[in-house]
Amino acid sequence: MVIQVIVYGYNKERMTVDLCSSEKEMEKLTVLHLKQKIALKMNLTSSESDIVVDMQLIFAGKRLDRNDVTLSSCKLIHQSVIQMVMTMDGGQKT
Repeated sequence: MVIQVIVYGYNKERMTVDLCSSEKEMEKLTVLHLKQKIALKMNLTSSESDIVVDMQLIFAGKRLDRNDVTLSSCKLIHQSVIQMVMTMDGGQKT
């Protein structure tokens, strides 16, 4: 069985992202792996890799802000729904 998550993008587009084929593999996948898989699904080129850095994911009301955390420790399961948002530069720094 392929483990998938549903990702809603910042333009409200819905995409299904294939993560892995077993629970054992799922235990090794990190938030960074998920971001990379989303970028591939969006057909982003390596020159647009900064988008992966700026990509913010929200699951169950919590921001997945540490790239090294495993998806299983975040309690992601098959068909989990994730919201993707992008950080925007701007504002005055004091």
